[in-house]
Amino acid sequence: MLISLNWIRDFIDLPTDIDPRELAERFTIATAEVEGVEHITTTAKGLVAAEIVTVQPIAGTEKTFAVRVNLGNTRVDTVTIAEGLKPGDRVIYAPVGATLPGVGTVTERQAAGHTSTGMIVPGDALGMPTVGQRAVWLPPSTPAGAAIDMRLFEDWVIEVDNKS
Repeated sequence: MLISLNWIRDFIDLPTDIDPRELAERFTIATAEVEGVEHITTTAKGLVAAEIVTVQPIAGTEKTFAVRVNLGNTRVDTVTIAEGLKPGDRVIYAPVGATLPGVGTVTERQAAGHTSTGMIVPGDALGMPTVGQRAVWLPPSTPAGAAIDMRLFEDWVIEVDNKS
């Protein structure tokens, strides 16, 4: 079982300077064996909140969508394989010029016969492998165009043996 240290902090007051490896050792002694501790971070830069305006399947493709997003001061079109998007949703978006690990600098490209300006960021690009290629949703009150604080993706994940 994977447990986020940030999630633990939602329920328990932990000292801000606690070493996650020390916490894992204490957890092993008191509760269950910890199989690993991993630091999660991202080097992404320039990400913003986008409001989904329209979502249209692209004919002749399998699970590819043309999406118009509102970035607060402008609307742009992009192409994505992220499923489950609907108008009004807020997601993390990488505009042209943003950088993502494994992608580099985001540019305007042609995809499935459409211009894709920027990209809806998949979870695995932010170190969230359980989200995979799906979009990362934001609270509905997040203003379109708001900068995403990358510290949100700083975390430690503790892997606990839940087989015993």
